[in-house]
Parts: sequence; C-alpha cells; structure tokens
Amino acid sequence: MIFRPRIFISSTFSDNKEIRKRIEEYFKSVGAEPMLYERNLTPSTIPMTYRENIKEADFVILIMKNNYGTKTDRDISGTHEEYIIAHENKIPMHVYLFVDKEEESSGDNPLIDDLQKDQISYFYFDDDDNLFERLKETTFTIAKEIMLNQIVKNTVPRNSVMKLAGNLDYNRAMEVVQIIESMRVCIIKNELDWLEDNLLYECLWMINHEFSAYPHSFLNWRLDELLRGMLSAFQQFQKEYVNSYSKTNNLAREYNISVLGKIPVLSAEYQARECREQRWQPVFLSNNPPLFQDFSVVSPESVNTLHYERIVGF
Repeated sequence: MIFRPRIFISSTFSDNKEIRKRIEEYFKSVGAEPMLYERNLTPSTIPMTYRENIKEADFVILIMKNNYGTKTDRDISGTHEEYIIAHENKIPMHVYLFVDKEEESSGDNPLIDDLQKDQISYFYFDDDDNLFERLKETTFTIAKEIMLNQIVKNTVPRNSVMKLAGNLDYNRAMEVVQIIESMRVCIIKNELDWLEDNLLYECLWMINHEFSAYPHSFLNWRLDELLRGMLSAFQQFQKEYVNSYSKTNNLAREYNISVLGKIPVLSAEYQARECREQRWQPVFLSNNPPLFQDFSVVSPESVNTLHYERIVGF
C-alpha cells in the first residue's frame, strides 16, 4: 500500500476559506491527503472532537492572519489549541504569519507569544497568493521532513518511502516537461520566431526562477543533474539574449502555456549578433533537444520503485 502523508490545515475559517481550498487541491495533486475539519474530520456531539484528529497527521500547516479566532472553553482560540496539540505530539509543522504592509501589528496575539516562547520558526506572507507560492516552494522540504519523521518512527516501509519520493519528483518534473512541450508546440503551431518573439525566453526564465534558488530540486540525483544542465544552458543563453534583443512596448498577443497559464508575448528588436541562432535553437527547439529529451525520459521512470531505488542510491 502506497503511503499518502496526511497534512492537517490549521487556521481560522471565515478569513481563509479560499486559501484552504487552494491548499487542499494542491496537496491532493501531489499525492498527499489534506485534513480539514470542514471536509473530512471526525463528526461528534462532543465539541471540538475533530482536534484529536491532529494526532493522526504527518504534518501540520498552520496559518495565522490578523484574526486570532474565537476563544474556546480553554480561553484560547481553536487554532491555538491545534498548535498546542501538534507541538505536544511532536508533529512536524510549518507556520505562516500574515504581515500587513500598511498596518502595524498590535502585538497582542497569544499564539505568536507561544511560537516565540517555543522557539518555532515561521514564514511571513502578505497575501494569499504569496502564501500559496511560498507553500509550493517548500513542498520538497515538507516531504523530506515527513519522510525523515516516519523513518525515525519506523512506521513506513522502506519501499513506500521511496515510492512517495518518486511520486513527488515525478509530479514536479512533469510540470517542467509540460511547460517545455507546450511552449515548443505553441512556437511551431503559431509560426513564432523563437528569438524575435519572447515566448521561449519567458517560459525558460520562469522555470529558471522557480528552481535555481535551491541547491537541489529533486531527491533523484539524475533528475537534479539533468535539470541543472538545462538551467545552465538557459543562463548562458540568457546572457547573450539580453545583450542582443530588447522588448518593444506593444503587447502583441497572449498564449496559454501548460502550468504557467497565459504568457504575454512581445516582439523583440534585434540589437546585436551575439545570440547565435544556429548554436541555441537545437538546444531548445529541435525534435529531440538533448538536455530536455533525457530529462523527459527519466521523469516517468522515476515513479518506478525499483528504478528509483537504484538511481537515488538507497
């Protein structure tokens, strides 16, 4: 049986309805089982019984905005109670605190006082989009902490750990594959100039921006190595491209690219001749771009447990 980590989403409800739904859908898409009291936790006539479900979670995402929450019979908010249960049961946790750029914090929040007293680190965010992107960026860290915690507890079979890691790598890698394939099809189908229209540059820039900030993007060292090769090629291309072309101010059109959504495409004016078309086009746009072809082959294979065991080096 494949291990699906259970991730409890802790927050006040009224001011977090939409972001709770987005987080739920995201964790489902990467193979986890989100736990939300409004969706699937234990029904009971005893007040707040659902909070005992936190003890069954493998990880907790705690979100705190300006609203501390309604106090319970313990004279603290429900979210605060959830934090205490998770902390006392040593459940791995990431905490996200809202910071209003326009208003100073009142500083009167017992939950934040407890976080500081317990020396719990936390992430700041200023809107729901920022929170969601930050959470996606830390998915790799969350998976690693869950696996390490489960291995220590000796509750997860070794092959299930590898399968979970393979699934996480697979989902992350296939996003890259989908972006590049969608971009290449769009350029060919719409007869775009791959240099004078900036679609290729924008798509590769977004991939580079997403992954280059971290020393490792995959548990699978082969995928990691291949991605680094692609990013290195793009970074060399980028230096020549920005010295050779400048965007015009007029919006030419928009194209829908898988994963990324709508990308505005601007025509570019040629300035110099450093960006040598014959050298870079085969790397990104040929029928079998060498770096991308290897990456797209290894990605599906990584979901196979036996292959993953060999390639990760367990």
